[in-house]
Amino acid sequence: MDNTEKLHSITVGFPEVQIFVKKSQRAKRVSLRVSGFDGNVFLIVPVRVNMQDAKKFACEKVEWIRKQLVNKIEKVLVEHGTVLPIGGVPHTIIAGDGKKIILKEGTIIAPFKEKNFNLRLKAFLIELARQRFCERTDYYTKLIEKKYCRITIRDTKSRWGSCSVEGNISYSWRLVLAPKSVLDYLVVHEVSHLVEMNHSINFWKQVETLMPNYKEFRLWLKQNGERLHSYQF
Repeated sequence: MDNTEKLHSITVGFPEVQIFVKKSQRAKRVSLRVSGFDGNVFLIVPVRVNMQDAKKFACEKVEWIRKQLVNKIEKVLVEHGTVLPIGGVPHTIIAGDGKKIILKEGTIIAPFKEKNFNLRLKAFLIELARQRFCERTDYYTKLIEKKYCRITIRDTKSRWGSCSVEGNISYSWRLVLAPKSVLDYLVVHEVSHLVEMNHSINFWKQVETLMPNYKEFRLWLKQNGERLHSYQF
């Protein structure tokens, strides 16, 4: 079931635009987000904000919403000839005769004759992401002399990673498509939560200690992250 089915929705403007409402404990102000993945519009509302005020905010932003929907990133069906970034480097998917998926410089050789090829390729990329995330997490946790409990690889749309108080770290496998420095930034971000379980000034100082130029990669993710979700398997 699509998670949006669980959310309350409102409509604004004419023609009407459907907006899904998310109440948030962490949000400090009302905000809007248009998903580049599926075009859904989300109204993020702090728990203490009156819904009438939040809806008024959405109504005032309806033209902005329409512009975002027009500029929505198109989905890319992964098939023969598709150019797929791995570590931020373009790789062209070509047909191979064998049964294995082979990653070479600039190409992904895949068995197109096999049934469910797309699922095979996705599983291959998830495993590649797991290897890279585990390697980089081990590297950074040793630097700060902290231990994590376990690593989980997911395909989440709303967040790139998380770290629980128990030390369980979750990552989105789609970061394997991004430049390696961006994947590293996400690891640094989540590992830093093992020191500071918040987003305080001290937390960001910890991030900066491990990655002085983290803002560059954080900005890349903000500007390009939705594109990582555009690839359909």
